Amino acid sequence: MRVLCNSYSQNCLTVRSLRLNNGGKLRNLVHAMHLGVLGLGLQARKRPLLNPLRGEGEGHNGDPVGIGHETVQLALDASHQVRAMARNTDRIKITHPLLERHSGDASDPEAVRAALEGVDAVIQVIGVAQSLRRMATPIDMFSRTTAVLVAKMARVGVQRLVAVTGFGAGESRKALSFAERIPHRLFLGTAYDDKDRQEQIIRDSELDWLIVRPTILTNGRGGRPYKVLVAPEEWRNGLIARRDVANFLVAEATTPSHSRVAPVITY
Repeated sequence: MRVLCNSYSQNCLTVRSLRLNNGGKLRNLVHAMHLGVLGLGLQARKRPLLNPLRGEGEGHNGDPVGIGHETVQLALDASHQVRAMARNTDRIKITHPLLERHSGDASDPEAVRAALEGVDAVIQVIGVAQSLRRMATPIDMFSRTTAVLVAKMARVGVQRLVAVTGFGAGESRKALSFAERIPHRLFLGTAYDDKDRQEQIIRDSELDWLIVRPTILTNGRGGRPYKVLVAPEEWRNGLIARRDVANFLVAEATTPSHSRVAPVITY
């Protein structure tokens, strides 16, 4: 698989497509696919946000910066070809013969179109660093980049979209306990308002989509069994390692088992 990574602290997505090599022979129909990840470590124009290489944002619900890097690494480890799209590709510290670096802005329609060429699935992971200023400022990064992505996927004929939002987005907000709702609204409210819009854009599309809502992220090693909670009555908060979220994303991009649902994933 080839993975397309857009190296920004606010937006990361992964695209999958089938890869041919060795005289046009398929290099394993299931495992050798073309993944694309956009938005790894998205950075603000005037000041840096999260450093995706340190796994910062630890404990922030839905913070996906580390997820993007874990997704790329796991896809490479599985011998998938990865295309990494970033505004500044020098920030992508992963090196691998199957990793392709691709400069571009996830909100630029032409850059996204070019990044999608030759791919057949997308994993989208968008996250913003929290600050006092951001808590009081409306955010549109999630919905704006998603609108561009969905339109271009439809245009070039890429159907599979695996998008990460977070527990508390969309109708999963109703599953927050009373004690969780106040800090969630205070610290993540503006971001999650836009994640609601992001999810609706995806739902309104004709794509083969999957919305993934991880609970509180940790920097653990991963490898633990996790639950994929599809039914609303099962939704609850909890913890999950970024690496395990990435494992689920790669699996759903390469061998989909869920479609047009929005599960919560947690231990």
